[in-house]
Amino acid sequence: MKTIACPLNFKSIDENVMRANTLIYFLLASAFFLSHNILFILAIYIDIAWMFFYNFNNAPLYRFNKKLLNVLGVAASRTDSGPKKFAWGMALTMMSILIIAHFNHCVMISSVISMKIMLFTLAETMINFCMGCFIYKLLVQSTLIRAV
Repeated sequence: MKTIACPLNFKSIDENVMRANTLIYFLLASAFFLSHNILFILAIYIDIAWMFFYNFNNAPLYRFNKKLLNVLGVAASRTDSGPKKFAWGMALTMMSILIIAHFNHCVMISSVISMKIMLFTLAETMINFCMGCFIYKLLVQSTLIRAV
């Protein structure tokens, strides 16, 4: 049986920095869930959009966490950024829906989506489980997309 892997783009990214990012995303999504202050989600949205559309090495949170982990003496753990880019695209889609729901006063929808963001970021941070890779695998198995 063919093993299905995440999409690759052959650009390296520091996985430890990304896990630190997702911890901060979890905290920001939790703050939104408790306060319904959209600025918390917008902070995540801007950072992920920066990484997705531009260069992740220059994203504000990525740079901050990279410096912080260097100061703490945490060694870099390089991995391909393709799976992360796929997950960023999914996150941008979910957060776009959340932002639209928030501005249309759909509290239940924005709360459910923020809980999903919290769950996905916590899974990535704590157990290194990427929901993007899981969904990619399901999409390939269902033949909705072709493996890259």
